Amino acid sequence: MQAQETISGTVTDASGIPLPGVSVIQKGTQRGASTDFDGNYTIELTNGDKILVFSYIGFKTVEIPVSNKTTVNVGMEEDVAALDEVVVIGYGTQKKESVVGAISQIKGESLQELNAGITNVEEALQGNLPGVTAIQGSGVPGRNDMQIFIRGQASWNGSGQPLILVDGAPRPIDNIDFNDIENLSVLKDASATAVFGVQGANGVILITTKRGQKGKAQLSLQVNTTSKFVSRLPEKLDVFDAIMEANSSILRELPHREESWNRFRPIAVADRFRNPANEEEALIFPNVDWRDVLVKDMAQDYRVNLSVRGGGNKARYFGSLAYQTVSDIFDGDSFDNGKGYDSGFGYNRFNFRSNIDFDITNTTQFSVRLGGFYGIQQSPGNLNLVTNAIYELAPNAYTPIFPDGAYGRDDRDIFANTNPLVTLTNTGYNTNSTFNINTDFELNQKLDFITEGLSFQGRFSLDNQSVSRQDLNDPGGDGQENVRYRIYNEDFVERIESPNGINDFDFVPFPWTLGNPNIQDNTIRRNLLYDFSFNYNKTFADKHEVTALALVRRQQRGTGNGFLVYREDWVSRVTYNYDKRYFLDISGAYNGSEKYGPGFRFEVFPAVAAGWTLSNEAFMSEVDWVNNLKIRGSYGLIGDDSGGNRFEYQRTWNIGGGAFINPIGSNTRSPYVFFSEVNVGNPNLQWETAVKYNIAAEVALFNNSVTAEVDFFGEDRSDILIPSSQRAVPEWFGASPPAFNRGKVEVRGFEVVLGANHTFGNGLNILVTLTLLKQKIL
Repeated sequence: MQAQETISGTVTDASGIPLPGVSVIQKGTQRGASTDFDGNYTIELTNGDKILVFSYIGFKTVEIPVSNKTTVNVGMEEDVAALDEVVVIGYGTQKKESVVGAISQIKGESLQELNAGITNVEEALQGNLPGVTAIQGSGVPGRNDMQIFIRGQASWNGSGQPLILVDGAPRPIDNIDFNDIENLSVLKDASATAVFGVQGANGVILITTKRGQKGKAQLSLQVNTTSKFVSRLPEKLDVFDAIMEANSSILRELPHREESWNRFRPIAVADRFRNPANEEEALIFPNVDWRDVLVKDMAQDYRVNLSVRGGGNKARYFGSLAYQTVSDIFDGDSFDNGKGYDSGFGYNRFNFRSNIDFDITNTTQFSVRLGGFYGIQQSPGNLNLVTNAIYELAPNAYTPIFPDGAYGRDDRDIFANTNPLVTLTNTGYNTNSTFNINTDFELNQKLDFITEGLSFQGRFSLDNQSVSRQDLNDPGGDGQENVRYRIYNEDFVERIESPNGINDFDFVPFPWTLGNPNIQDNTIRRNLLYDFSFNYNKTFADKHEVTALALVRRQQRGTGNGFLVYREDWVSRVTYNYDKRYFLDISGAYNGSEKYGPGFRFEVFPAVAAGWTLSNEAFMSEVDWVNNLKIRGSYGLIGDDSGGNRFEYQRTWNIGGGAFINPIGSNTRSPYVFFSEVNVGNPNLQWETAVKYNIAAEVALFNNSVTAEVDFFGEDRSDILIPSSQRAVPEWFGASPPAFNRGKVEVRGFEVVLGANHTFGNGLNILVTLTLLKQKIL
């Protein structure tokens, strides 16, 4: 009898952090072990191959010969093709092989690498996740006005945008630092979003921030700088070319309109704009490219992030500090107004985050998360006048600024009182300051003493946000004193006049006293959220895996001293997996809304999904080049209450009095009070409903080096609310008409995702996504 050999060692990742739960098997045998919490393992070898196989979800499998060795330490590398094997879903995680809903996922690091130079997470979504459309509505620093749509916009009510959850709580996406994101998932079909009830009608985006992990503290510093410039603007004619074009038009008109000759301009006059004789003539005959005056050649943005990550046996931590500055592409910095303030555009933000997980016992875990930001966004008094000038202001309107500091002005021009350079540098500024702090507490308790696989989770989140707006108005900002007027003689510029004398370039400075900014608005917003859930996960006879979720969620939010808005959801989900081949997912939510009257206030919205992994069938076992072949489908009903206002199902009345009485023209008023119906309520208002379905196929070939995924989807939305403001009624109706449910929208489309993972030098990963959809209002 041959003595058994004992091998031991430690398994870590590429950074040296221990990996618990790694499978260690002697190749060709049933003998195996797994690493403990510290990444240590011990295995006794028997007769057969002296090769150990190390495997772990998300990492490349490692095979190591161990003949004549007693200690084998292994460092495992992440497997890019398998990084998404664990998918973040609603209220939990799930192995990708068992997911039957339409879910796209990307790691935070990948999102950042694919969007080098982009400082906003919203912008990074575009083109990286199938079915997601991100439209930027503004380029003002700190105010992108981004609109995000998942598989189109199926309703004209509300914003039409998805529910965004950060660590399980609804929070804006635009103020998260890239480096804090661990994972981002997009839930698109009914089965994936059903557990979020009516809030998930337009899709859901789940963001999970980084957590601590066992091992030595890892300190990371990342500094990013981005150069930005205007890539293209419409070309404009200069004054000479514009006059020549006008003269050509006049010559064509002369046979029909002789009076057109009065508008003809000699070439000698036009040439004075392009080739002035001296500096004084250049001021009288300006030929200004307003793009060069108002826009910089290049601007710089900066982002700095310092983070630390580590932990021990009982506690793990992640913390980060970040600073970001977004600069102005407009060139107000080159002009000093001499008044001690800068009225240009800009945005500065400071982020902080601390996530700590405590293992109180072997079955009890408690987590505390604290995060937030402080941001300051500044802009000049009138943004539109600056941007419009680039496109609309004529090059010969006036000289922007004279050598002595006076500003040009033309009383005949529509911009007479709004020289854009004055607006950019001398009209004061508006500042919006936002301070946001988020707190999360989470308790996870295993309840195996009741029944194996049962656990409890309780979460409490409290968010507070303070938004303050300050305006500093410059009393001399319109440049009324520091100006040069253009004086015309029969449409030709004859001279330039200042307020204190003709052809005198001396001007009287406007007396300036710096005052305190005026606080225009100070708004407090708060959001309280808590939920309690029981989870069940158990595998029977190594083939039957059953999971279940039962959750109650309650939300309370308010702004200032306004009425609080309440929401309560009851959620359930059951999944079944037979031998990793056949999958079934049944989920739903019981929702209530205060927007509807009795009989329509509460509703159940269910969804069902199923999948079949053909590659795990016996008849596919010999096709070793096919790693995954799966078909899946889903069908569900989702409600939406985002449209309309509160209590539109009720009639509203106005109390009045003091009406004039006969005789006509008399000042005599009635002493009686009267009631008038202001809004005719509709007691039959109800939910918008969306019937969603999805059919898909997934394939992975050649050791996961080639992947493809195709989804065909559809949505039929009905009972879309038509608000009273969109209903046409005759004036004699006397009140606002009632809102009613009548609209219908149909959406059809497909998504294609193609991937190639192969190593060329430092590695090359190719991902191609295509989404095509059609929306129809019925």
